[in-house]
Amino acid sequence: MKRFFSLCLLLCLGLPLGGYAQRQRVESIRVAFLTADLNLSEGQAEKFWPVYNELATKRRTLHLSLKLEQEKALDPTAPEADILASIDKVMALRRQEVELLAEYLPRLKKVLSAKQLGRLVTADKRFAKQMLGGRRGQPSNGPGFGED
Repeated sequence: MKRFFSLCLLLCLGLPLGGYAQRQRVESIRVAFLTADLNLSEGQAEKFWPVYNELATKRRTLHLSLKLEQEKALDPTAPEADILASIDKVMALRRQEVELLAEYLPRLKKVLSAKQLGRLVTADKRFAKQMLGGRRGQPSNGPGFGED
């Protein structure tokens, strides 16, 4: 399996691609990684991917908002009231993410076994390590379940 991912990584990173094309390529590798890592059957994959993709889209939107608010909170020229407001928004966004994960958990439980769910929780960290050759030692930005 390591050879498969190494080959995918070489193919993807070896080709100069534009932003969208490269994101699509990485997403294809993510699909292959998760399918193999979770050991999804064909039937499970058919049910899993629509739920996971819906969750990932919503998480991506939250993460973009979170990143924006974190940057505002770190702006040394911003008034103190704006910084405090951004911190409050960051906390609210983090709560929204936890609520989102709680909303999707029952749907994922219908498709995945307990062991597969356990692996899904940390799948993004393993995927990032695979893509970066195990050099990533940064803490996660939030709870597990897919995209970070």
